[in-house]
Amino acid sequence: MPTHCHVCDSPGLEPVHAPRRPIGVVSSDVQALDARLAWAVCPRCATIQKVVDRDWRGLADDIYARYDINHQAAGDEPRLFNTAFGSGPRTEILLKYLLRLIDLPPAGRLLDIGCSNGNLLKTFHRIRPGWDLYGYEIADTWRETVLALPGVRGFHVGDDVAYPLRYDLITACHVLEHVANPTAFLRPLLGKLAPGGRLVVIVPNIRQNPIDLLIADHCSHFDVASLEKLLRASGLAATDMTARAIPKELIAIAEPASGAAASPWSHEVEVPPAKLCRDYFHLFDGVREAARAVRAEVSCFGIMGSSIAAAWVAHEVGGQVDFFADEDASRFGQRLMGRPILPLPAAPPGATVFIPMSGAVAERIIGRSRALPIDFRFLDWNRIDPVAGVVPRPRADLQLRRRRA
Repeated sequence: MPTHCHVCDSPGLEPVHAPRRPIGVVSSDVQALDARLAWAVCPRCATIQKVVDRDWRGLADDIYARYDINHQAAGDEPRLFNTAFGSGPRTEILLKYLLRLIDLPPAGRLLDIGCSNGNLLKTFHRIRPGWDLYGYEIADTWRETVLALPGVRGFHVGDDVAYPLRYDLITACHVLEHVANPTAFLRPLLGKLAPGGRLVVIVPNIRQNPIDLLIADHCSHFDVASLEKLLRASGLAATDMTARAIPKELIAIAEPASGAAASPWSHEVEVPPAKLCRDYFHLFDGVREAARAVRAEVSCFGIMGSSIAAAWVAHEVGGQVDFFADEDASRFGQRLMGRPILPLPAAPPGATVFIPMSGAVAERIIGRSRALPIDFRFLDWNRIDPVAGVVPRPRADLQLRRRRA
């Protein structure tokens, strides 16, 4: 087992979960599978992480070789609901937030690292059509798709890219959690920022998003404190960091550390990372047991959602799912794990829908579905609202709740 942190290279990783047999996980492109993985916490930078060994690297390589982004929405990006910046596609919510903090001139250069099929580039062009846009990906799968987008001037690909320009804005959205040695990944970008340029980083927030631990190809699981340490170790200073703009995600706006004035924010240290991680695995055990119990009891079983948590629960009940339900219209009529994705009003009358989300989120979903003949089941956990920015704590006394809409 590797003994050094892949984020800060500190020795002495503290193991927090090492199953004796393969464990059910889900790839970031929402494919359920079994894998042999282990989790640990670094005592120095406090990053919760997968143990980056041969098993993990082989698994990640296999996932990326067949990656199918947002397949359950025919390639469309996820939609967010009831955020502080309204509802809409995730990149639209992000850019609404950024425009409040960064004065983006009519013209400039944007480099989007991890651009995939170009959702952020498309949204950015709509709000700043005078900018020159550039994308980067590890493979050339989406090269032609991205180059065909309006405003795109270039597409870079590969492990070792010598970017020929300087950029006024560099975005790395949902990239760093995939990268072993993210410090080495970030440092070369310092020299690619134009004077006054900013780097925007988005990662899942492990203190609001437990299921991130079960995303197979995510090797780092950040909170505010560990992300700030990573940025500083990379020569960057976050001039703004928030866990409130996009649910369950951290957004950091950074610039080269020299001359940057960092703002104070809470480091969310109420629950130590190792305890948080162990609590979350206890939570997963409770969710698995509850879902299996409900599945065994009912004749028509659906799962709320069509992303990571839903796929994981479906895997844990042996694939015995009749349908998935969602509120994102871009997913209606699509399929996940061979099962249809339905709007809640289209669920069969009398169906039972298991909600693998916190009690607060479950009750909001049920409240919006009062007129429907659906039997909802959910675990009552994380009663603290994550939008308030308070550290969520899984309840030790997990209770299976039942609500008829």
